[in-house]
This record gives sequence, structure tokens and C-alpha cells, in this order.
Amino acid sequence: MEQLVKLISGLPYEVLRGSVHRQVRDIVYHSDRITKDCLFVCIRGDKADGHRFAAKAAAAQAAAILVEEICEFPAESPMAMIKVPDTREALAQVSHCFFGYPARKMTLIGITGTKGKTTTACMIREILAAAGMRSGYIGTLGIDCGYRMTEGTHTTPESYVIAEALAQMAECGCMAAVIEASSIGLKMQRLCGMVFDIGVFLNFGNDHVGTGEHKDAEEYFRSKAKLFRQCRLGILNAEDQKSRVMASLSGCESLSFFGGGYEICASCVRRECMGAQLGVSFDVSALNCGRIFLPLPGMFNVENALAAIAVCRELSAAPSAIRAGLRRVSILGRMENVSVRPDYAIYIDYAHNAMALQGVLKTLREYQPTRLICLFGCGGNRSRDRRFEMGETSGRLADLSIVTSDNPRYEEPDAIIDDILTGMRRTNGRYVRIPDRWEAIAYALKIARSGDIVLLAGKGHEMYQEICGKKYPMDERRILAALSGCR
Repeated sequence: MEQLVKLISGLPYEVLRGSVHRQVRDIVYHSDRITKDCLFVCIRGDKADGHRFAAKAAAAQAAAILVEEICEFPAESPMAMIKVPDTREALAQVSHCFFGYPARKMTLIGITGTKGKTTTACMIREILAAAGMRSGYIGTLGIDCGYRMTEGTHTTPESYVIAEALAQMAECGCMAAVIEASSIGLKMQRLCGMVFDIGVFLNFGNDHVGTGEHKDAEEYFRSKAKLFRQCRLGILNAEDQKSRVMASLSGCESLSFFGGGYEICASCVRRECMGAQLGVSFDVSALNCGRIFLPLPGMFNVENALAAIAVCRELSAAPSAIRAGLRRVSILGRMENVSVRPDYAIYIDYAHNAMALQGVLKTLREYQPTRLICLFGCGGNRSRDRRFEMGETSGRLADLSIVTSDNPRYEEPDAIIDDILTGMRRTNGRYVRIPDRWEAIAYALKIARSGDIVLLAGKGHEMYQEICGKKYPMDERRILAALSGCR
């Protein structure tokens, strides 16, 4: 229990009704979770406006509501009504206060970029583990408070969830927390109330613009830039042309760069192939730790590794820990090697936009496969441009595209595939159309032969397929195991 007046003490507020001297048992922002003595924060969402549920909160005997506008509820209710300029920002502030400001008890690392956030986060955690530094994680893969990963709903979840997770990390003895800072999470104020010790900018590409996301590329970029107005040190990728613009928008106490000839840069990069396991080795200019081997293919993964090295060097990780951590890194659904036979390679990757898919396909092509086979679809209720672009990308770069379903959500899978094929037909690429993803994977295994590389793109770490609001179990690793056992 906390005093309401304490929770809102850091906010500009106006008391419209009731008293701020109330005890608060919990903080709630979903109307279906309102409980007695809670503080209900009225959030305006895409589908519902929390302000409409003030009377419901009063009936449930909530202690108070935070609002942006006057709400109607019975006059006899003792529930307090507190007006603030921005309830999303207020939710973050009161949540961190409610949990005792756990972000202040550990080193906070925030990572933003169109692609590579999850991979870089996992690399940082592996290096820190090798250095004896326990860390937590919040991101696309879920939430790990220091002992196990639990499924998350968003790359950057709501601020209350973040504050609660950080509190659990502190209890588990985590010395650091690595958080993926998505553009939507930053736009929606989910990371308010926190000061990051280190913020990382990886790259910027055309994505996440459209219905339910960002109105244009400028808003998308400026949303990412928010991270660097709430961190002490910004670490930016000198190889990305947007880094200088990001630096100009930054409010960091200091900035540093990796790559592009700066102190942390890679040299003597070589592709490595150990059977069906592809990787890369390189030297790092600022480290005296010998050759680094990364069991993930691609130059873009070298960039991710350089970002992780730059972060961990700031945290005083020894070169030996950096080398050991990177050598054992493996990321669910990020260039994940799943071997079913020794004569060809299968990779699962979360690439779900044209920029990411292009990077993965170009990388795999560098290993000179007999054929490069790309199986992919596109998510429903997202920008149609993404579908055209992904179709064109796979048509240009793969020897064969197997076009199938991803997460159709509330759209017809065949309509999504039609859009993908519009882009595909801008190229001379060969393709087959198999809407059922299980059948599409079975077809890929049936035609794969020695020296091929098969990429299953789009699902990555996801263990489900979302159709009409319901998530049906679908783990591509289990499908591959089941199908390979039937051969």
C-alpha cells in the first residue's frame, strides 16, 4: 500500500474531486482489472478510452482515478479524481514510485534500431554473464527477471509492467537490465520515469509507418531519438547515415560511436563455416583479446557485436569475458541454426520487413549456397507496402521463394499473399504459393538438397500463429523435427 499523495508528488496535477490522502493498493490501466483501493489510470488507446470507465472504477471502490479530462461518476463516491496533462506519462511516474524506483538500483541499458535490438541485447547479456554480472532483459523475446524468460506482449511493454519487472530483477540480484526500446514504446511514453546509463542506436530503416504505428518516417525517427534525451551516454553506429542526425537530437551527457573507423571497429572479418553452422570471425581494434568468433553469420551481426562490445567495455568487462560471451551467443529466432540434416542448412529468423529480409538473404548468399530458398509471409493489419517490398526483396535475392502465411490477424491470408506476389512479380524470381505454413515447410524440406540454405523468415521466436484474434500454437522447430522424423 502507498499513499496517493506520495505517488503523484512528482507530477503536475489538479485535484478535481476527493482527497489525495488515500491508500493505494495497486495501479491499474485496464478497465477489466479494476479492483478495490486501486489507482485507475485512464489511458486513451486505439480501441478504447479509459475515461469511459470512471463510473465502473467508482463502483469497484477504486481509491482514485488519474484523468486528462473531467469524468462523470456518482456524486456519493469517495473516489478521488486527479487531473494530469498526460496520463501515459503519469502512469510511468506513479508505477516507478509504487515499486520503489527499481531502475535506480541497477545499470540500465536501452537499445533502439530498426533491426538488431534483440540480437544485441542477448550479446550484451552473454558478455555480462561471462564477466560475472547478472542481468535482466525486457524485449521482443519476453521478460527475464534473472531466472527465466516469460512471454511478453510487446517489445517494449507498458510502463507499469517495466517497473514491476525491474523490481523483480532487483530482488533477484540483477546488477543490470537490458531493455529493447521500440519506437512505439518510446512514442507511447512507456519508458518515461527512467534514466538510462547507456543508450544504443543501431540503425534506421523504412518500417513501422502506417496504420496503428507511425504516421511518417520523421515521426518514426524522432520517436527513437527520445531514448537519447533520457540517457547519460549514447553509443551510436557510425556506419548508419542517421547517426549524425540522431546525435544532433540527443540530450545525452556524452556520445561515442562504434564502427566506421572509430576505436571500436572490426577488422580482418572472415566468414566461417562448420558444417551446417555458419559464423564469422573478426578482430576488434580496441581489444587485446585475440580473434573473436561469433556463431552467427553476417556483417550486420558483426555490427551488433561491436555495439555489445562498446556497451560492455563501458561496464568494465574484461576482453576475455567479451570473447567468451560472444562465442556462446545463441538467439531464439535470430539467425537460429536448426539442423535436421548435415548436408544443408536451415535458419529461422524473425526478419519481417524488407530491410531485415534483405540483410539476412544477402548474408546467407555470401556463404555461396547451391540454392538459397526463402520461405516467408507477411503479417496482417500492417502496412501493405511492407508486403510489396518483401515480395520484391525475396524475388531479387532468393533462388526460390515459398510464399506462405505469417500472422494474418484479421485479414484473409490469400489477400496478403496476393500483395506479396505483386512485389514478387516486379522481379524474375521463381516462387511457389503455399498458404498453409506447415505444408510450406514440408515442401521446403522435400525439395532441399545438398549445399542449399533454407531460410524460414518472419516468425522467429514466436511460438504461435495469430488468426482472428486467437493465437494458435506453431513452433517451427517442432514442425521441422516432426517433418524430418517422417522422412
